[in-house]
Amino acid sequence: MVFLNPIFWMILLVILPIYYSVKSINVKNAILAIFSIFWYIRYAEWSSLYLFTTIVTTWVYGYLYEKYKNSKTVHAFAWFLGIGINLGILLVLKYNSLLVTDKLTFWVPLGLSFYTFQALGYCIDIRNGNCEREKNIWNHILFLCFIPQMVTGPISRKTQLGGEFLKGKRFDYEMVIASLYRMTWGFFKKIVVANNLGVLVSAIYVNYDSVSGVLLAINAMLYVVQLFCDFSGCMDIAIGAAGLFGIEVVENFNKPFMAKNVSELWRRWHITLGTWARDYVFYPILLFVNRKTPKSFVKKLGKKKFKKLSTYMALIILWSIVGLWHGADFKYWIGNGMLYAVIIILGEILTPVFNRIIKLLKIDTESKPYEYFQRTRTFLIFCIGNIFFNLTSVEMAFNVLSRIVTNFVSNISNYAFYSSMLGNEKLKVIIGLVGMAIFLLLSVFEVDIKDKMRVKNVIFRWLNYAGVVIVIFLSFILQNGGYGDSLNFIYMQF
Repeated sequence: MVFLNPIFWMILLVILPIYYSVKSINVKNAILAIFSIFWYIRYAEWSSLYLFTTIVTTWVYGYLYEKYKNSKTVHAFAWFLGIGINLGILLVLKYNSLLVTDKLTFWVPLGLSFYTFQALGYCIDIRNGNCEREKNIWNHILFLCFIPQMVTGPISRKTQLGGEFLKGKRFDYEMVIASLYRMTWGFFKKIVVANNLGVLVSAIYVNYDSVSGVLLAINAMLYVVQLFCDFSGCMDIAIGAAGLFGIEVVENFNKPFMAKNVSELWRRWHITLGTWARDYVFYPILLFVNRKTPKSFVKKLGKKKFKKLSTYMALIILWSIVGLWHGADFKYWIGNGMLYAVIIILGEILTPVFNRIIKLLKIDTESKPYEYFQRTRTFLIFCIGNIFFNLTSVEMAFNVLSRIVTNFVSNISNYAFYSSMLGNEKLKVIIGLVGMAIFLLLSVFEVDIKDKMRVKNVIFRWLNYAGVVIVIFLSFILQNGGYGDSLNFIYMQF
């Protein structure tokens, strides 16, 4: 979808020379805005009206806040327009099943959670004086619907992405080449690794009650690799596509599997969602609780205990929002939210106990083995959380976890799931595993793809290019016959 549609790239290649031939920044931005709106309507159809509502309400919000700086009544009305209406649209379309007994069925527009959170952040930043409203309508439209990043993130801030639209854009050969390399790496991760690996992961989970627990544990790890290659591959393509127009989009990943604990993991994985929740949920809740709690209660409880209690409460709310951001389902609340809240809070509470154990066992916390232990532990926790994320229900997730624990080595030679696959599915699995091995080797040894492929010898350089493109193209054809709209990125559903 979008990035996997060949027509998208054909039109983009037509627009690029026009974009760089125009001198006016406003005209450049108008071209990008029209291009983005066209492609969004192409997929969202009539549900594009929700996006246009967000554009109009946030535009009016900014105008009212600037025009009537000292009017609380106008600010309240502006708050209703910018925050109330857009938050209401999100809640009704995506979360009505949590609010009413009989679920209402709506066509949830593409990228709803991404662009709504971006719009809410924009409104809050204006209110807090962290940014000025966008006065140019084309720049405002572009901030909310810049197609490379609006449907799958990252969730950008006005101070970052908005500033990119104000810069003069001249054709930069090195930036375009770097963007093409990054997009190619993203396509490799998505098409060669993630899509093919997904065939294996799905086949094992379909037969989860007849395979060993050890195979299910391995499958949970394979899914995390699939998810990372799918999501980060999408980010590579998005950042690369933006780079073709000379626009820098904020990074959304930073070597997440190097994290030593779950807090660090979420500072490295889907970075913009974590920072959004921290800045607009966690800190405001702490500030509100500290201001509104009677001093007598704080004194009676003790400042240290009150601080911990308020922090834990804010963490529970923050992780509930992060979990439910992924969907109105209990499985997201557990696997993407409360699992991490509980681990962080318990880790804080039990820190003195852990310190005593470390001292008793004389463990060197600065050693490499201990660092690897921390990373492995964090990775396994993340795998458990993503079992809930991937499977269709909480019950199925617990069944899989139960089988991993209670049937770890039973039926270890049972590969019925593989023999039941069709020939092309087996081929996809083989390609996916080989692609994963290449990806892991390049990642572990931190190989710079651009430097390795851009060798001095022209013949070898173009053979490298041709080889990678052919592998990606053949995998693409094998998966869907070349029709890009039949393939989705996992995070596009949000």
